[in-house]
Amino acid sequence: SSDLLPGSVPPSAQFAVQLEIYNRTPVPLGTLHPNPVSVSYRWLLPDGEIVDSNGIRTDIRPPLAPGCRRSYPVQVTAPAQPARYVLRLTLVQEWIQWFDSPAIGVYCDIPLEVGDQPPAEPSDEPPTI
Repeated sequence: SSDLLPGSVPPSAQFAVQLEIYNRTPVPLGTLHPNPVSVSYRWLLPDGEIVDSNGIRTDIRPPLAPGCRRSYPVQVTAPAQPARYVLRLTLVQEWIQWFDSPAIGVYCDIPLEVGDQPPAEPSDEPPTI
């Protein structure tokens, strides 16, 4: 549907992005103890500088079996300062690591405008990691 991904959002807006996750690992991915894996995000400037490195966590429930794909609604809060940004969707294993680290490289970057201008044309394709 055409409302999968906004082209722009107002400052400090809360919104959801449908993210498709493909589990290429031999173990289930999920928000399970002792070290849960969740979907999260970072906000970057177009040059790659991170301006918000600790986004809201979205549970991966139900857990995703090895070799399977599923879409999850990811809750996001936009930065308060209007500008062009990159929304980096990724996974985080609490107290262990972020999956967008160079050693893992699992993320999806989405350019977004944060401001009071009319919304840009949305994307019809859900992002995938």
